[in-house]
Amino acid sequence: MKEQNDNQEKVSKDEDSQGFSTPAEPQTTQDTEKTQADSDPQDVREERSEDSRKPGEVDDKNSANNGNIKGKKGYFATVLKSKNFKYGSVAMGTTIFLVVCAVILSMIVDTLSEKYQLKLDLTSVKAFELSDESIDFLKTLDKAVEIDVLQDENTFKTKAGHTVQVYEILKQYSSYSSQIKLNFVDVEKDPSYASKFPKQKLESDMIVLSSPSDESCVTLSLRELFDLEPAPDGSERVTSSKAESEITSAILNVIQKDKPKVVFLNGYEEEEMPELKDLLDKNGYETHEVTISTSDIPSDAKVVVILAPDRDYMKESVERIEKFLYNDGNYGKSVVYAANPQTKSLSNLESVFSKHGIKFEQGITFETDAKALLSNQNCFSFFSNYVNEAFTKGIKSTKVQVCVPSPKTLQVTDESKVSVLMQSSKESGMMPLDRSDDWRISQDKLTGPIPTALISSFGKSQDEKGSNDGKSRLVVFGSHVVAKRELLESTYVNNSAYLVNMFKVMSGNESRRISIEPKSLEARQLGIKSNDANVIAAVFIIFVPGIVLLACVLVLVRRKNL
Repeated sequence: MKEQNDNQEKVSKDEDSQGFSTPAEPQTTQDTEKTQADSDPQDVREERSEDSRKPGEVDDKNSANNGNIKGKKGYFATVLKSKNFKYGSVAMGTTIFLVVCAVILSMIVDTLSEKYQLKLDLTSVKAFELSDESIDFLKTLDKAVEIDVLQDENTFKTKAGHTVQVYEILKQYSSYSSQIKLNFVDVEKDPSYASKFPKQKLESDMIVLSSPSDESCVTLSLRELFDLEPAPDGSERVTSSKAESEITSAILNVIQKDKPKVVFLNGYEEEEMPELKDLLDKNGYETHEVTISTSDIPSDAKVVVILAPDRDYMKESVERIEKFLYNDGNYGKSVVYAANPQTKSLSNLESVFSKHGIKFEQGITFETDAKALLSNQNCFSFFSNYVNEAFTKGIKSTKVQVCVPSPKTLQVTDESKVSVLMQSSKESGMMPLDRSDDWRISQDKLTGPIPTALISSFGKSQDEKGSNDGKSRLVVFGSHVVAKRELLESTYVNNSAYLVNMFKVMSGNESRRISIEPKSLEARQLGIKSNDANVIAAVFIIFVPGIVLLACVLVLVRRKNL
């Protein structure tokens, strides 16, 4: 056995030495793939690995990823189908839509408000709006006018006080007329602007109105645009705005060259009445003063005004007045006389009126009708009732009456010439100037109605157009107080509108005259009674908050049920 093994080893060695080898055992498929895989690149090996999967075999890593994706899709699908998302998305979409609409609407309104007047004025006197008189005037404006505010626009409109009212009024002028151009000029940055108006002394805050076609120019200061009165602390407070009155009148003055001339007579201690002159100046009239004791009345004057002289006129002065009325037989002139109720007979001056049917009694008219009294404590300050429409046709509202305080009692002696313009009620009478100390108002002294204003016309007949050419007029008021500042500026009486309209008619230029009245800016108490206050308190303290709270609860409950 041993020998046999040795022989086999010997044979094997001999074969090796002769180049023969023993056949190798055959390799399996796995061994072949492993050997090939070891020699392949990494990307090839990965691709081969994927291809070598058995049918139905799934990669664990990809399986996990697919599961996550399917889980997320399922979650989002669930969210999208939920009621919360449905109602929430609708609410959010609606909110975004409404916000966008609000922004767009605001932009549209801001744009349109620059061209059209879309703001709402809630003040009782419409202080931030132009009156119908100004609007109608602007629509017929046929001459270019520039309004220059000598300050930066942002500074001007944000200024303290009532300047914002002036700013809003100014913006409307250019809106209502293409002939108006509004500019804001900072004179500190543009000092050369002053060279355009060398005759004017310009200051910051001033308003300059001018016409590019000529050298006409009117300047207004901010102070001129308001009525001021002393306050208890020594300062001044604004009572009313004259912005519209001043600006419209300035425009009229710029474009108009043939202004009607109104002459105020002096020389016999007449009242000055600067407020009436200012009212006429601002409404396009040219006012002058004439000393009637030494000078004739200019022939080009349309109207003469006599305000409460304390002394009687000399005969020479009376003749000058009559000469003016006669006008070389052409007539067409007017005289306005406002009496001083405390002055006794002025025989020479009153003779001018007595010739034409007007008589002055030596007494003062009083009123006992409580509805007619301006003040419950003063029976001499009352409203007069309109009788004749001669001077009321151009007034915006005749529901507001004129106050002629403490008027001298007037009497008509020739009804063919004289018409009553205004009068007191039936419950009125006359208090004599020479009364005794024990004189008292009583029922038996009531003789009303009594005229408080009269008009007498004489001369040639009126033409078919109804103008005052060919007729002269005498207009008499029982008291000069009718033209006092307090009554001209008051919104409770119609004195300003009535007087301006009267001068329109008498000057024969109704088509070019406008009546602009001051607008009160004083705060007024509401005057709410205690019962009304309790109702208002209940509504805003209990009722309104209760509704809001109930709405909140309903919304909360509904959201929980979604």
